[in-house]
Amino acid sequence: MSEEAEANSSSSSLGEEDVKSPSLDKDDAKSSSLGPGIFVQPMKSEDASAIAEIWAEGVLQIAETVPFYFKGPVLQEAKKCRDGALMYDGDVGPQGVNLLEYWKEEGRVMFVAVFEDNPAKVVGCVGVQLGCKPDEIDTKSEIGSIWKLSVDQSVRRRGVGKALVEEAESWAKSRDCKSMRLVTANFTAATFYCEKMGYVKEPVDWTWNSIRPGHILGRPTPLWYCKSLT
Repeated sequence: MSEEAEANSSSSSLGEEDVKSPSLDKDDAKSSSLGPGIFVQPMKSEDASAIAEIWAEGVLQIAETVPFYFKGPVLQEAKKCRDGALMYDGDVGPQGVNLLEYWKEEGRVMFVAVFEDNPAKVVGCVGVQLGCKPDEIDTKSEIGSIWKLSVDQSVRRRGVGKALVEEAESWAKSRDCKSMRLVTANFTAATFYCEKMGYVKEPVDWTWNSIRPGHILGRPTPLWYCKSLT
């Protein structure tokens, strides 16, 4: 998936029949101090369908964050991104069948969040990897990057998104990363990252050749955000 497609899909709706009931091993799952009973753990094969559903729903949120005159075309682009990822050759795949294969590679992992009182229900997900290119892992990189942060809309504002980001950062730190980066065109997600998680928008080279119509008209434009881990 291209960087821009990933940026448009980077969602934080912050604030299935194929899904089996996982037993929650408290030795392996980490409890977030932000929300009582929230556990964050690496995804399992039985989580794939729920992850795909949450992400597919969240990716459309970008249309809710733009001026009304852009909602139609932005929603159309978001649906195109979603449908491409859910295809058989997409990085998500139908019902998430490609997620485990994609995220089990060395240098990347996907985490899911569940509540202690209902460990069978995945309520959020986040992918983290070494390096900043969505289709290329750099195992020697000192930069970690966040992808596909999504939270079930039914549990917004309960600390799930924050717990997921903190786990992604902890994973990166354990691999000697000195900073984190992410790219998003979602205004709601950007506000969450900056105000709640301490990320800052990276400078943009506003040369004439780099300016797109969206920069002037207010259409969502993918921007990078970063945070020091040292």
